[in-house]
Amino acid sequence: MKIAILGTGNLGYSIAVGLLTQDNFKLKNLYLTKRHTKALESWNKIPNVKISTDNKKAVRFSDVVIIAVQPNQLQEVLDEIKDLVNPKRHTIISVVTGRKIN
Repeated sequence: MKIAILGTGNLGYSIAVGLLTQDNFKLKNLYLTKRHTKALESWNKIPNVKISTDNKKAVRFSDVVIIAVQPNQLQEVLDEIKDLVNPKRHTIISVVTGRKIN
């Protein structure tokens, strides 16, 4: 499975840790995006984990997209990736508090 977490702040980071610590879960690639990736540099040492500021690239190379940005950033991220999302291929999960995606 190829997963992208768009917005790897506190919540996105916790989800990534949870995914990587599962014994019975096969993860082919995990893409972690953040506007400023300095805080994620230690993840570069983990096999199959990719760090980027490019949400579009992360979506392009993933099957599951977890959106974990701040509520005020949600619309901007949705507008950025909308042309890349394929309903037959992608599963979109939002963990953004207080906001709905359609």
